[in-house]
Amino acid sequence: MFFLTSCNALKNVPKGKQLLTNNTVKENNKSAKDATAKDVIRQKPNRVVKIPFTKAILWRPYLMLYNWGDPNKEKGFKHWLTKIGEPPSILDSAQTLKSAAKIGQYYFNKGYFLNEVEFITTLNKDSTKAQVTYNVFTGPQYYLNKVDYIINSPGIVDVVNKVKAESKLETGTPFTTAALEDERNRLVAALRNNGYYAFPKTLVRYEADTSVGNHCVNVTLLVGDQPASIGDSIYYIEHIPYQIKNLYVDPNFSFKTNKSSGSDSVVFKSVTFKQHDPVIYKTRFLESQIHFKPGEIYNEQKVKETYKHLSGNRVFQVADISFEKIKGDTTNGLNAYIRLEPYLKNTFSAELEGTNTAGNYGIAGVLTLASRNVFKGGEIFDISLRGGLEAQFNIDDDDNVFNTKQIGTEIGINFPRFILIPSFSQRIPKRMEPKSRIYTSLDYQTRVEFERVIVSLGLLYNWKESATKTHQINLLDLNYVYLPRIDQSYLESLEFKTGFQDNLIMAMRYTFVFDNQKLTKQRKRNFLRTSIETSGNLLATINGKGNFNQDTASDQYLVLGVPFSQYVKLDVDYRIYLNITKDHQFVSRYFAGITYNYGNSPYFAPFEKSFLAGGSNDMRGWNAYRLGPGNFPKYLYTANNTSYAAVAPIKLMVNLEYRFPIIKDFRGAFFLDMGNIWIWDRDYGTDGLSAVERALIQQGVFKFDQFYKQIAVNTGIGFRYDFGFFAFRLDLGMKIWDPSEPENQRYVLNGLKWNNMVYNIAIGYPF
Repeated sequence: MFFLTSCNALKNVPKGKQLLTNNTVKENNKSAKDATAKDVIRQKPNRVVKIPFTKAILWRPYLMLYNWGDPNKEKGFKHWLTKIGEPPSILDSAQTLKSAAKIGQYYFNKGYFLNEVEFITTLNKDSTKAQVTYNVFTGPQYYLNKVDYIINSPGIVDVVNKVKAESKLETGTPFTTAALEDERNRLVAALRNNGYYAFPKTLVRYEADTSVGNHCVNVTLLVGDQPASIGDSIYYIEHIPYQIKNLYVDPNFSFKTNKSSGSDSVVFKSVTFKQHDPVIYKTRFLESQIHFKPGEIYNEQKVKETYKHLSGNRVFQVADISFEKIKGDTTNGLNAYIRLEPYLKNTFSAELEGTNTAGNYGIAGVLTLASRNVFKGGEIFDISLRGGLEAQFNIDDDDNVFNTKQIGTEIGINFPRFILIPSFSQRIPKRMEPKSRIYTSLDYQTRVEFERVIVSLGLLYNWKESATKTHQINLLDLNYVYLPRIDQSYLESLEFKTGFQDNLIMAMRYTFVFDNQKLTKQRKRNFLRTSIETSGNLLATINGKGNFNQDTASDQYLVLGVPFSQYVKLDVDYRIYLNITKDHQFVSRYFAGITYNYGNSPYFAPFEKSFLAGGSNDMRGWNAYRLGPGNFPKYLYTANNTSYAAVAPIKLMVNLEYRFPIIKDFRGAFFLDMGNIWIWDRDYGTDGLSAVERALIQQGVFKFDQFYKQIAVNTGIGFRYDFGFFAFRLDLGMKIWDPSEPENQRYVLNGLKWNNMVYNIAIGYPF
């Protein structure tokens, strides 16, 4: 393989020329600490796939495709291969000279004003391949000595003084042009947010003086006055902030015809709205989406927030905001215009996807009908019908391929504001885009072992504290779970009857999400999701000393004829995304969750509120519901021809994944997963069980001096094809340490055998 690839790489390299195989940048004869220095090199080698964490090259896939094709062909398969491939990167001495100059400029911009760059070209034995080494003799780095400001306009001086404390240009810090550019962008943004509409970035400039000596730089920041002209003469005047005098909003505009269907003008809170007769959009709704108003000075941040708010409400497909200077207005007045093009009122969508639950494959689909602006306040009514079929293996039902079926419907209304709690709504500013949703749903599921009906009713609020922080409160999450049928032999085979009963869940939940993946340019990015949920406390308070009926067998109190659940649940999901290079990424996830049941739920929390282990987004060496709790023996999962679903109230998990490119949008990953689930050490009503059965239950109990020995470990390799709007994923998981095996047989990695792998097929990345 390596020999063929090596020979093939030179196929289209002209005789006497060399294939460029590598560029290296050194600083003062040592490896460069700054990996981005290589990015400025003009001529780069063909892209390669390396052995992870090494410099060893496996192959050059793009060059290989090009060489498999024929560059002289204008059509056909070989033409297509050369088109998607990459021609050989042939050493060009002129490009090498330009690259050396670029590297020198790069280090100059980092404050190494006296740097010198040399390069050496090294050929292989037969002079067919070349490597270029650039050696930068940096010289001393220059540091900031002081920063002075020269500004003539008093208003500009006030703004700069107000934000000066946030400046990163501090005495003793390295001089870099990137820091100067960041400061210029920061000051321009501050000016545009304080009335200075369309303030030109070019009016902020720097002068650097190195004559101070001792490798120090004095920097002068200059903000020029506003240029004006009379005829051919140009003169400069003081900057004056702009004020919004009038605001015109048209919610019925068509950008295709460049016309509005509105005919009447209505003024609300000093804003002029162009409306239909009768009104289609309430002025109060429109005004709530706009973050600036007449009488305020211009603020670019508020304009951006308005764009985001109007685009995020899913009522208007296009939002355009423009400003016009009022001619002859000596106070720098602005007219503001907001033109909105609505979506179609009614839309229909359909989704179809493949599923893989606990190793059982199937199909699922969702049909959704949405109606917008139902109460003229931007509300969206939606009704969806979902269904799924799944092939669950069972020896008693081998004639029915799709023996697991699910069908359900949900009806909901989304509000672009908080409903029912006005005082709460008043505390959330517009920029946080407060939203509410009220919904109800009905789901029916039938499996070989049981049938289950779930009726739900919910009310939730969410808002965005900032671009990275989101909050959600599920004020009501009511679920009525009814099992019209459950196979008694299946139920009796379970050592843990984890929530397999009729119950009523009346929960409240708070969720916080921090996500800076799309906003930061830093090498390291973070994601945090944490939530806390409680259920049954209000019902327990109402029950008091026994106001509800009580089940004589379980001693649980009943509401609507079923026990109500009482528990508290907490989970934390933290992820780190570390960019090793532009295309290589190391991702880690750390998950911890507990559900503590009490009061009217003496033994177990509901099945839906417990944690599972295994599956395509979890422990990928195990099928879902087939790991744990603790070192619970695996042979019991399929005892008596049943399919036991393992869930438990405690979960710990760590996932590590190294992601790398293979070719174009085809990517690979190596992963390592560690974790398990456990139950609490408590009374589970085991008086009727044998000593052996009670001992089995103890194997699933979380104990601080034992749990680390029960951590399951798997590794594997993944393949992903990224289509842009979604990614198709195949992860091959292999067990390394299996706590369900006897204590001296838990190391189970017995070579890379296909029949020992778990195939995880999924859509999207696991985390």
